[in-house]
Amino acid sequence: MSNKSIKYLILTPLLIACSNNPKPSWTNPHLEACVPRLATTKPLPFSIGLNLNKIDASRYDGFYSTRAYTISKELEIRDVSSPLLDKNFDGQIGVFVQYASEEQINVVRMWENPNHALDEETRGDFNFVEKYYRWDIYSVKGNEFKNLTENSVSFYNNGGGVFDNKITYTSIINNTSVQFKMDLDGTNKTQVTTTGFTYGYSESKDKRHFAYHSDYKLFIDGKKVNTPCNFNFGPKWAPDSSKLAFICDGKYFQATADGTEIKPLGSRDGLSETVPFMTGFDFHHGGTDRYDWTSDSKYLVHSKKVNGKAALVLSNDQDVQILTQDLDVSHPIVKDNYILFHAINSSNKMYDVYILDLTTKEITQVTNLDSNCNSRYALPF
Repeated sequence: MSNKSIKYLILTPLLIACSNNPKPSWTNPHLEACVPRLATTKPLPFSIGLNLNKIDASRYDGFYSTRAYTISKELEIRDVSSPLLDKNFDGQIGVFVQYASEEQINVVRMWENPNHALDEETRGDFNFVEKYYRWDIYSVKGNEFKNLTENSVSFYNNGGGVFDNKITYTSIINNTSVQFKMDLDGTNKTQVTTTGFTYGYSESKDKRHFAYHSDYKLFIDGKKVNTPCNFNFGPKWAPDSSKLAFICDGKYFQATADGTEIKPLGSRDGLSETVPFMTGFDFHHGGTDRYDWTSDSKYLVHSKKVNGKAALVLSNDQDVQILTQDLDVSHPIVKDNYILFHAINSSNKMYDVYILDLTTKEITQVTNLDSNCNSRYALPF
């Protein structure tokens, strides 16, 4: 697998990131993991699925210190990681929330043999070997935890989105990324891609179309789309199902549902597509930033460099609206008339969670994390 493949493997940051120190110092994140600390006393407009990780540990420890929490609208915090932290494994385990609703939360339970991780970090490359990896998707309903991918064809199952009550996920088979779907209870597993290194599967809300990228080419309904770019990544359908946004050589483009009309949608103006989740060197670049559509499908919500900051903006092919001035913003996601996002202010090192009300433009800081902690890929539900 090429370094380019590894750099842009997925839209979620769930791959081991490597350090310039070839020998990590194993600690015990079961005892030292970050915990949420709230910055507000006001009820929230929705509940939040939250992921936290340490930033000042080794690469391996930082990744496997990842813990999943929920924050209810009434500000009640729940740890959904602890029941999955089996200390009998030879190594460490991280837990990452990737889907959340009032009925069900899906988390990915991540394990890798520490000696294998050390070998990967020393070489600066990934080597997916079955006996050294075990990633599974669990559903959490109340106090019930169920392994949905225990009988999967792969030892590596990384959760994605939920479309039409189907869970999409990625499996590594023969060092190749393959897309699957299954029912919410883990039954009826179906492979949805067959060729190339595929990721970023997305289905339209009207259930008529699907898209993904394969070997960094855009596909709609299984057919390759001719775009003006060599690197195409992370397609996302608009809520009205009429168009598709995607990253095209570092800029945002949109395509009509049939892929016949393609035009620019917005620019990051010098920002990298990747957002660090640690303070140290990371050859994998930590993960890829997230973007979303407004609920009316009129604007893309993303980060853009404005006066030296990663501002939160709304953009389309005709207009750009700047929503923040003094925060470095990443990973926005829309729910109803709100934007949930991560941001760094002048007093912290990494990312806290914020909510912006699109009607009033009021911003609420949700978390106030310790300086050695980071939040990423929060989900509203």
